[in-house]
Amino acid sequence: MLYGVISGCNSLREVCGGIVSYGNKISHCNLEYAIPRSTLADANKRRSAKVFEEIYEVVLKSIVPNLSDSGQKKDNDLKLYAIDSTTISLFQSIFECVGRNPQEGKRKGGIKSHQKLDINTGMPVKIWHSDATKHDSVFIHMEGVMQLKEIAVMDKAYNNYKAFAKWNEGGVYFVTRLKENAKETLVRELDLSDSDPNEVPGDVYKSA
Repeated sequence: MLYGVISGCNSLREVCGGIVSYGNKISHCNLEYAIPRSTLADANKRRSAKVFEEIYEVVLKSIVPNLSDSGQKKDNDLKLYAIDSTTISLFQSIFECVGRNPQEGKRKGGIKSHQKLDINTGMPVKIWHSDATKHDSVFIHMEGVMQLKEIAVMDKAYNNYKAFAKWNEGGVYFVTRLKENAKETLVRELDLSDSDPNEVPGDVYKSA
């Protein structure tokens, strides 16, 4: 599977066909023979996705120090992350369909890729795949998605007051848009000091 990722393969057929093309050279990868697609599919079905998560984390930690960082350095130690998701369309007969009925054709099933993206490096640090019908806000409820002294930037699809209350208690910051039907109460107004650019500016609202 690592070969498939490095080679940019999009299917098991491409993975197996690519391995066959190397002939006897696959012995250098500790492979005695070219693996059939059925064997590879069965192995993936039994293998936990945790192994790929751990490999990704090891590789990420090794390359992040060498990645270009065009972001402006801050005096504080807060880290900025973007949270978003994208839907990968697949066969409706296998995965639950998602979205409205289009004018032409049929609705497609698929999976939804939820990601927490490091703004400075442009690399995802957490990825979770679900059925395409899962709501976006499910991701931010998962344990360990956001940590102390981190800032989450996301759209209003993630607007969830229960999660926000938990983040407030855990020292997690967030930036998002309010829903149109949100009820607001002005708590207090803060002045921005010219001598402290990191001070919280503007009006502070409490959303119901």
